[in-house]
Amino acid sequence: MSIKLRNVNKDDCRLLYNWVNDEQVRKSSFKTKKIVYDEHKNWFEEKLNSNNTKIFILEESKQNIGQIRIEIDGSSALIDYSIDKKYRGKGYGIKIIEIIEKEIKKKLPQISTLEAIVKLNNIISQRCFEKNNYNKYLENKYVLYKKEIS
Repeated sequence: MSIKLRNVNKDDCRLLYNWVNDEQVRKSSFKTKKIVYDEHKNWFEEKLNSNNTKIFILEESKQNIGQIRIEIDGSSALIDYSIDKKYRGKGYGIKIIEIIEKEIKKKLPQISTLEAIVKLNNIISQRCFEKNNYNKYLENKYVLYKKEIS
């Protein structure tokens, strides 16, 4: 079984749309309203053409497991990820974070700090970052995770 990240491509627009509108993903998001396809399509095209955004699909044995996006700001990058509901509870959240760190070290050496903003009630994502040794900072309405990777 081969697990890897691949770059997102234009054919992944509908897949990401379905994932982002998953009930659990919406609950874990800071914007909980369902997303309209035309808005998603515009967002997706903008992100696909941005130099500051990288989106990857986690694959195992050619199955799409989840997505991870990084928003680059100078030497830091903000992580956002989700796992397909069929694969939740199997450790893929921990794995996707671990793999993106390796990819960044290899392909984006200018990035030295990774961050994530997680809702207070999203205990599963919190555990994924903690198991990957991110520092935890409790804020008013969210948890900030940070890790130096250089």
